[in-house]
Amino acid sequence: MLSDKYETEVKIKTFYIKPNFKVYAEDVQINDKKHYPMFYVGKLSAGISLRDILQELRIRNLHIDDVLVNIVKYEGDDLTNVAEMFASDEKKEKNKDDFKMIYLDNLNVSGAHAIIWNQNKDKPEKNSMDYAHLDIDSINLIIRNMSFDGDEVKGYIDMLSGIDQCGFKIDSFSSKSMFVVSSQGIDFKNLELKTHSTSLDLDLQFLYESYRSYRKFVDSIMIVANIRPSQLTLSDLRFFSPVMGKMTDTLQINGLVTGFVRDFTANNFNFSFKDSTNFEGTIKMKGLPNFFDTHIVGNVKKMNFTYQDISEFAIPTPDGKIPIPEKLSSLKNAMLSGEFYGFHNNFNTTFNLHTNLGNIYLNGALNNDLKIVPLPYYFLKIHANNLNVAEIIGLDQELTVTLSSNFHGEGLSKYD
Repeated sequence: MLSDKYETEVKIKTFYIKPNFKVYAEDVQINDKKHYPMFYVGKLSAGISLRDILQELRIRNLHIDDVLVNIVKYEGDDLTNVAEMFASDEKKEKNKDDFKMIYLDNLNVSGAHAIIWNQNKDKPEKNSMDYAHLDIDSINLIIRNMSFDGDEVKGYIDMLSGIDQCGFKIDSFSSKSMFVVSSQGIDFKNLELKTHSTSLDLDLQFLYESYRSYRKFVDSIMIVANIRPSQLTLSDLRFFSPVMGKMTDTLQINGLVTGFVRDFTANNFNFSFKDSTNFEGTIKMKGLPNFFDTHIVGNVKKMNFTYQDISEFAIPTPDGKIPIPEKLSSLKNAMLSGEFYGFHNNFNTTFNLHTNLGNIYLNGALNNDLKIVPLPYYFLKIHANNLNVAEIIGLDQELTVTLSSNFHGEGLSKYD
C-alpha cells in the first residue's frame, strides 16, 4: 500500500501487533525513487495506548535499534530524495485542527546513522564540519515526555551522542528543561554539552525562517547562547574553523553570544586562563570559519595577566606563541584595558597597561597585509610612566623612565 502510494519499495521482514497493542517490527526499509535506501530500521518495539483515537495517539515506550536515515540531493536534482518522495503531500494545505496530537512517553534510539548529503556541492571536507555533507554515526538518543502537534516537537533529552565523519564528537548532550523544535527555531534551556575536552552549561537557541536555512548554516541560523561558567578547549573548535586546531589551551568561560557563525558578538564575555589570566569585555568577529579573513573588534574592560601565562598561550602563527620579548619575563602582574579593531595582520589598537614594571599608554597600528600595502606599515604612540628599565633590561642599578614617543615606518628599516 505504501509502495503504491509513493511509487517506491517498502520492505518489512517482520511485523505484528499483540492484543495489548505491543508492536514489533524487523528490517523495515523504505527506498527512494532511485531505489536506494532512504530509511531503515533493524528492530522496533513499541507500546501503544489508544486512549482516545479521535484526539490523540500515545506511545508509552518506543525502542529502535540499528537505524539509517539517508537524505540525499542527487547530482542535477533540485530536491532531496525525501522532499521528492513527499512533494505531493507537501503541496497539500495542512490544517492543524485536523492533526491528531502524538505523545511519546519514552524514546530510546541506539546505533543510528544519519546522512545528509548534497551531490551538487564540491567534495566534502575531511577535517571540519561540512553542512552539505553530514555523515553522523553511532547516534544514541533517549527522550522522554515528547509530543508532536504537526509542527512543534517538545520533550526532554536525557542523552544524545554521536560522531560526524570529520571527527567532531558529541559525548553527551542533555537538557534538564523542556526543549522545543519547530520550523522557526530550536530552544534548549539548561543544556549540558560535552565534546572532546569541552564541557558547556548554557541556554541555546537556533532561530531561522525554515528548515531550509540549515543548507547555509553559517549565514542563516541565528544563534543565541547564554553560557554559564563552562570549560572550552579552543582546539575543539577546529571542526568549525580548522585554524583553531593549533590553539590547544583550555579556557573557563561565561557570557552571552548572539549572531551567526560568520558574524557574531560575545557580550559581557569572561574567560580565564591558567592561574593568573582573566578577561572581561566584548568580542565581535565577522568572517569565520576562515580565521585569517575574520574582522575582529575587541573591547577589553579589564584583563589581568602575567608574562608566564601569555608567553605560553598558543596561537595559529608559524611560531605558535604570542611574540613577547623574554626580557619582559619579570612581568609578574599586569592589568590591561583598551580596544582592538581589525584583522590579525591589519589592525588598530589602543590600550592602557598597569604593571609591576610601570604604566604604559599605547595607540598603534600595523598593516602587514601585502595584498594592500607593498611593505609592512606601522605606527606607534606610546607614553610610559615610571617604567622600571633596570628590571626589564637587567641593570644592577635602579633606573626608572617616564617618556612619550611617536614613530612610524615601513618594512624593517625605513622609519622616522
